[in-house]
Parts: sequence; structure tokens; C-alpha cells
Amino acid sequence: MAASDQDLQQLQMPATMLLLLSFFVMFRAMMDPEGGVARVASWVPFSAPMVMPIRAALSPVPLWDLAGSFTTLVLSALLIIWVGAKIYRVAILATGKKPSLAELGRWVRAA
Repeated sequence: MAASDQDLQQLQMPATMLLLLSFFVMFRAMMDPEGGVARVASWVPFSAPMVMPIRAALSPVPLWDLAGSFTTLVLSALLIIWVGAKIYRVAILATGKKPSLAELGRWVRAA
């Protein structure tokens, strides 16, 4: 999606912000590992790798909660890989132009 390093840095910002948000939620989970914020964040795939180990270390986590968090994380990773593969399969045939988000959506549906 990026034609230059500068474009790539701008595209990285949303992912960086999600990581920072997850980092701050992790500190909140340290204060209250059984609170609502920590429970929800341990099921969200982007923050689960940071929050769930903290919850498990500080308080007893039910097995279904741990298994559900892990399953959600694995399934979301597989989904992202699948969507990325579909985009790559179509995009490898495109030449020289920078795709828009709408065009990426069309590529996912087309492949």
C-alpha cells in the first residue's frame, strides 16, 4: 500500500496507537486484574497477549477464559493471514499504482 518509506511510516501509526493503548490497558490490568477493562481486553486480539499473562499471574483466571482468549487470538491471526494472502494474490498482478482502502476491499472480495 505504500510507495515510499514516508508513506509506510504514516500507515504504521494506527497499529502503533493500538499497541500503545494495549500497553496502557496492561497497567490498568495490573491494578485490577479481575476488573471489566482487564476482562474485555484479554479477549480483544490486539491486547490479549499483553493483558492475559498479567491477569493469569496476578489472579486465578478460569480455564474457559484463558482458552477463549487464546482461541480468539489464534483465529484472528489466521483471518488476518488469509485476508493478507487474498490481497497479495490480487495485488501481485496490479502494476505500479498505489491502492486505496476501497480497492483493497474489492481485492479481498474478488480473490
